[in-house]
Amino acid sequence: MKIFFNLVLFFACGTIFLLAQDTYDSGGPLIPEQAAYDVTFYDLQLEIDPEQKSISGSNAIRFRSDDLLEKFVLDFDALFVIDSVLVKGNLSAPMLTSFERIGSKIWIDLQKTMNKGDSATVIVHYHGQPREAPNPPWNGGFTWEKT
Repeated sequence: MKIFFNLVLFFACGTIFLLAQDTYDSGGPLIPEQAAYDVTFYDLQLEIDPEQKSISGSNAIRFRSDDLLEKFVLDFDALFVIDSVLVKGNLSAPMLTSFERIGSKIWIDLQKTMNKGDSATVIVHYHGQPREAPNPPWNGGFTWEKT
């Protein structure tokens, strides 16, 4: 009976861990598609609405390809709605592009295969209500406290 209880506890904890990883996965080893580029600049623009406890904004990510690259893979909190994604090459204007969301990652179509050393910018526009920190600052999330 004790072995059965321990097995159930083990699988329950493992399932909870995997579900949490799907939503708030960040850090740790990079997948090959994320290791194939080097970020050179982030431009984060935010509008914060404390009354609605919501955020809207954009993140422009300038990067250089370290390998052949067809998709730009980015960790992105699953709680946020992605409004649009644009790709901008060195000399081109930003263009809307398609993306696929799988768990807490978005797979962005770069419109063409990038060669090693090529640079581009991906711009993600989004909105939503971030997870509130259950125990700040030790547990991740946002706080809405006033000082």
